[in-house]
Amino acid sequence: MNKFKLIIILILCSSLCTADSGWVIFRKIRAAVPKSVATVSIENESLSSGVIYYSSLLPYLSQSMVYTFGEVGFVEDKLLGIIYCLPIKDKDGPSGLLIGAVAYDVGDEEIWWVNKEGEEKMVKYSLQKDLLAMISYGTEIFEKVTFGGTLKFANSSFADNEKSANSICCDFAITTLVEDFVISFAIQNFGFASKFLDTSEKLPINISFTCGTNKCVDKKNKVYVLPSVDIQYLIEDKKFYLSLGTGVKKSLLNIFLEYKFNIEEGKLTFGVGTNVKNFSIYYSFIPSSFLSSTHCISFCVKFK
Repeated sequence: MNKFKLIIILILCSSLCTADSGWVIFRKIRAAVPKSVATVSIENESLSSGVIYYSSLLPYLSQSMVYTFGEVGFVEDKLLGIIYCLPIKDKDGPSGLLIGAVAYDVGDEEIWWVNKEGEEKMVKYSLQKDLLAMISYGTEIFEKVTFGGTLKFANSSFADNEKSANSICCDFAITTLVEDFVISFAIQNFGFASKFLDTSEKLPINISFTCGTNKCVDKKNKVYVLPSVDIQYLIEDKKFYLSLGTGVKKSLLNIFLEYKFNIEEGKLTFGVGTNVKNFSIYYSFIPSSFLSSTHCISFCVKFK
């Protein structure tokens, strides 16, 4: 690839992310159930989504499971992830293990230029492809207090693999139950990355706090509501992000909604899901004002 085409591709890649920090895949990990709602769902099946965001929720799992999640939208980007979770019971208290992988593809771009002979040429290149592998462990450290950690390895390649970089980072999370409230706190994406060209992409290190309740409002019909709030601070970007969410669960039907502040696109998320025996499926829609709307879907199979 000549230098001119490489520069054009790098400009296109950089325009996809308006934040100061890079490594988009660390910020793109999400299931169909929004973070604010999923992480307060300890006592129902939505917990299968929460473990993606907080490893400290792993000790609350009662069954092994395979969980897949994916999304399409934004521009032409696509994300696909799969995790396997295993609950561990021993005399020291409950714990859990998670092993997972995530792939993210920004999409292709057509690049036009004029060669020395004055001929117009076109070539299509893959802008960016990221791969992420992670392993998490969570355990109970005190009554109603759990702690978890995640080790993540990521590879990001640009311009049809002409350039690439690697990163190793980790998360630390803690969850506590205070009466009917679930409170989770985490420091995420703390680590280092290799250089891409002459500089290193800054990791999206963040401090995350989520609080909410999974409250039964109608015992006869088994109706639950899940009001919640999520606050995230990106250290490198020096920005706060606030999300307010709620969910309603009745019998086999789950409905959820989340609204994000301090962002330009993807503010609103709403969706539905259902759980039938050991199977669950969730879908959410994120409308967009300027770019393509996003569709997210998650599927979970549990084993005894």
